[in-house]
Amino acid sequence: MDGYICITATFLADRYHGREWPPSPARLFQALLAGAQTGLYRQQWAVVEPVLRELERLPSPEVVACDFRNLPSYRISVPNNDSDKAAREWNAGRPFDAARLRTLKTISPREMVPHSCAPHVYYLWKTANRDLPIAALRQLTSFLHTVGWGIDMAYADSLLLDEQEKRSLAGKPGYSHYVPGQRGQLCDVPVPGYLQDLTEAYRRFCKRGSGDGVDPATRATKYGQERYQCVGRAELPVAKFVLRRLDNASTPYAVPWALGMKVAAWMRHAAAESLRQWCSDDFIDSYVLGHGNGHSKHMSFVPVPNVGTIYPDGAIRRVLVLEPPDSDGEIAALLQWKLATSVLHRLVENGGGARKTEPACQLFEAQDDNIWPYYIRPAHAPSSLWHTVTPVVLHGYNSEHGKFSLKKTEQLLYQALEKSGYSPQSIMELFFQPAPLWAGTEGALAMRVPEHLAKWPRYHVGVRFREPVPGPVLAGIGKHYGIGLFAAPREKGH
Repeated sequence: MDGYICITATFLADRYHGREWPPSPARLFQALLAGAQTGLYRQQWAVVEPVLRELERLPSPEVVACDFRNLPSYRISVPNNDSDKAAREWNAGRPFDAARLRTLKTISPREMVPHSCAPHVYYLWKTANRDLPIAALRQLTSFLHTVGWGIDMAYADSLLLDEQEKRSLAGKPGYSHYVPGQRGQLCDVPVPGYLQDLTEAYRRFCKRGSGDGVDPATRATKYGQERYQCVGRAELPVAKFVLRRLDNASTPYAVPWALGMKVAAWMRHAAAESLRQWCSDDFIDSYVLGHGNGHSKHMSFVPVPNVGTIYPDGAIRRVLVLEPPDSDGEIAALLQWKLATSVLHRLVENGGGARKTEPACQLFEAQDDNIWPYYIRPAHAPSSLWHTVTPVVLHGYNSEHGKFSLKKTEQLLYQALEKSGYSPQSIMELFFQPAPLWAGTEGALAMRVPEHLAKWPRYHVGVRFREPVPGPVLAGIGKHYGIGLFAAPREKGH
């Protein structure tokens, strides 16, 4: 009878600083190896090594992780790992202040919601090997000291579960269940050979310095990747970026709220160019650029205004790349990698001459901060209430006999939401107005829209769904430009 190896992780400070949540299976594997190679624990290596080799051979585990909330981000000054520059100056007999080799690092901690001292994360490997030495497994997990950053101190435990116990754990209140699937967040997972690769990577790291300089190729590369989706939640495949200035990568680049369509155009062009060597021209023209594809089966490039904070100026410093709901997310994942650190170009007015562009800003992969949860609610904390940050552009005229029609406007809004996957039956209430719904934004008519959309009515919209949805929420015929973007207000009691 099949069973499950269950390894739990509990964070001592109820906080986690790693890049992804839940921590990937590969990150846990690294933490177990690091613990087993710490101090006197090395004396037990012959006992615990077979357990690690068994884990890397098993299929990717399911994960059950507790709820969390994003704490405010902050920045610290850290060394930028450019000591070679100082060494060259000193070797040449020139003075150099090594203290200047600093950079700003953004820290975005998560705080776990406590559940009666229960573990924060459970990893569940399915196995038919009931003879696995549970004593060795427990010894291995007892060596763990951190998961994630060095400040993420944690302890682990392990046990064997049967199918019924696993189902009970997967439905635990206050937790979300993540399983390998066709869509969802791309996570690193251990595969056969990963243990050996990690060991060799550590040896390279110890010998990275030589007379020729520092060898940066010290990371392990023989890991697998698996998409994880949250059971019961339909999450859209997205790539997230921040905009930075060309002359100072630590300084945000801001675009006024009303000019979001320009950022969408920069992103669309950059995405198309980065995919040329991977995809056919026909695919790029249709799926990425949307040529000849109406308003449905192609990607959306969504500028993200700054709202909801104590300084909500509505300026655009972030951007989303969003695939249709029924896609596998491969293109978004590819663009997340391809576009990171790339430069966006804007069109230069040339009096009708040949098309010219110039660099505008650079992209960096976005870390979690206090803005994203307004737009992308975590799977465990979706929202019922959503208000537009940029107006919904209707797909028809909302007048009858030359006069404004309330009934027709509502019908068009319900249809726009239905085209985005939200049926009229799923909506409890809806309202619209020309005035903004978020501080820092402007009226619906102040938003610049592409020429072919300018003739259609547009409104700011508020909607309450009968069941909470995770977001992003977009609606209207401008959604592929990020026009018609909703955010979730903080409701009383949250």
